[in-house]
Amino acid sequence: DLVDVILVDESLETNPWAAIVNQPTVDLAYPKAKAMFPTLVVPGKAAESFFYVKLNLPLGIDPNLGSSMPQASAKLDAATIAAFKSWIDAGALDD
Repeated sequence: DLVDVILVDESLETNPWAAIVNQPTVDLAYPKAKAMFPTLVVPGKAAESFFYVKLNLPLGIDPNLGSSMPQASAKLDAATIAAFKSWIDAGALDD
């Protein structure tokens, strides 16, 4: 669950950018996730961003990283995932 991963002062509802960009990965159920991907969104580096990694996980539960995102609905289509990658790789700007 994303709430388990994102434990920050900013709310996803009030400021989603501040809730994920340069924020630490906090996953109590999967401590290896934090060691492998310590930051949710690393501007300019999608491959190092836990958020992006979670979007690309296959359905089901990875023993180190948990379940894919989003959990409550179908997997995002390739174009949407590619858009997230482009946004992160371009610096994850708050625009």
